[in-house]
Amino acid sequence: MKKSIKTYLNIILWTCFVAGNTGFLSGQGEAREPQPQFLFPAFHDSKVLMKTGKVQNLLMNYNSLTETMVYMSGSDIYDMVNPGQVDTVFIQNRKFIPVGKAFYEVLKGGDMPLYCQTKSELKPVGRDAGYGSKSLTSAITSYANISSSGTNYNLKIPPDYVVDTKLIYWINKTISFETERQFLKLFPENAEELKAYIKKNRLKFENQDHVIEMVRYCSELISKK
Repeated sequence: MKKSIKTYLNIILWTCFVAGNTGFLSGQGEAREPQPQFLFPAFHDSKVLMKTGKVQNLLMNYNSLTETMVYMSGSDIYDMVNPGQVDTVFIQNRKFIPVGKAFYEVLKGGDMPLYCQTKSELKPVGRDAGYGSKSLTSAITSYANISSSGTNYNLKIPPDYVVDTKLIYWINKTISFETERQFLKLFPENAEELKAYIKKNRLKFENQDHVIEMVRYCSELISKK
């Protein structure tokens, strides 16, 4: 009798352990505070237009580390695994279309199709090595462990890592540029006029609205010729 009671208690304890760790084992978890890998500070009511014409309503965000659309169900976060079947995703009045496994934001660059790819890398922060210096050795080792352990990048980023994000702009999804200099090189015949316009209007490449204005003006110049 004592043996059966002990066995029964062990079963109960094991069941509680598994139930309490389901979120951990599944690798999913709700980001209750803004996380740097997500494009938006919170998950928003969004619409997914499928190529079949069907529309799905989901709580969504974009993970710039994995370049995947993610959605929240209950307290869990899941990757969208069928981007090839998606036509457009609408989040906060912004449009995203699938390009390969990633999603690019659709921007308005006049008559010139313009897209933005938000891409991030997870980089280790140097550990304190004493005397005010930082050592990257242990951080790099940890980064290798994280990369090879199948870590779920929808979870909270560990404090010893930073998310380094960059914006890559695409024209017609075939020509890319990341800096003003690269942009001007794409249009040598209009470079001087573009430089003058950028200077006159104090346009900064760090401001996406300014980049859109540069491309819009460039499109206008080309259409006049």
